[in-house]
Amino acid sequence: MSKMLAIFSRDIKSFFQSPVAYIIIAGFIIFSGLSFYYRVTNFREIITAAQDSGVLDGLKQNRINYFVISPMLGDLGYILMFLIPVITMKLWSEEKRARTDELLLTSPVPVSMVVLGKYLAGLVFVMVLLGITLVDVLFLFLAHSGFDAGVTALSYFAIFLFAATTVGIGLFTSTLTENQIVSSVSCLIIELVFATFGGVAESVRSPVLAGVLGYLSWFDHLRNFFDGVMMSGDIIFFAGMIFIWIFLAYQSVESSRWR
Repeated sequence: MSKMLAIFSRDIKSFFQSPVAYIIIAGFIIFSGLSFYYRVTNFREIITAAQDSGVLDGLKQNRINYFVISPMLGDLGYILMFLIPVITMKLWSEEKRARTDELLLTSPVPVSMVVLGKYLAGLVFVMVLLGITLVDVLFLFLAHSGFDAGVTALSYFAIFLFAATTVGIGLFTSTLTENQIVSSVSCLIIELVFATFGGVAESVRSPVLAGVLGYLSWFDHLRNFFDGVMMSGDIIFFAGMIFIWIFLAYQSVESSRWR
C-alpha cells in the first residue's frame, strides 16, 4: 500500500507542477460556471412562466434538482468526457517518452501498485475539479428551500462513477503509446463509442443486440441516479467497467516488460 501511495504522491504532484493542469482547471471553472448560470436562468424563466399560467404546483416537488442540478451535472459529464483524455494522456505515455517506464518496471514496486497509484492520481485530480462545483451546489442549498440533498448526492455519485470509468480508459490508452496526443484521441474515441450505444440501440432491429447496446450505454445507467434512484445493477455495471479498464492497463504494462 505504501508503494502505491508513493506512486500516487509522485504523479499527483506532477499534475500540479504542470501549467496544463491550471489551464484545465481554469477551463473547467469557466464552462461549469456557464452551465450553472444557464441552468439557473432557465429555471427562473420556467418558474416565472409557471406562476403566470397558474401551474406552479404541478411542477416536480424537487424542481431545483430536476431543472438545475441534474442538468448541470449532465453538462459536467460532457465536459469531463473531453477533459479526462487530456488529464490522463500523460499518466504512462510520459513515462514511455522519458524512458522512465523501464525504471518503474525494474523497481521492487509491483506493477499492480504502479498502475493503481497512477489511476488514483488521475481520479483525485478529476475529483478536485468536481469539488469546485460544490460551491454552486452550496449556493443553491442556502438559497432554495426545495433542495433535495439525497438526489444531489446520488447525482454526484453518478458523475464520480462516470469519471472513475473514463479515467480507467484514459490510463489504458496511455499505456499503449508514448504519444500523448494519440493517447488522448484514443480515449476520446472509446468514450464517444460508449456514449452513442444508447442511440444506436434504439435504431437496431435485433432485440438482443438492442438490449446489449442499451446495457452498455453509460447514460442509461446514469439517468437512474439523476432521478434519485440507486439500483445495484447500475453500480455493478460501473464497478465492472472500472475493473476491466484498470485490468487492461495492468496487462498492457505487464506485457511491455517482456518486449
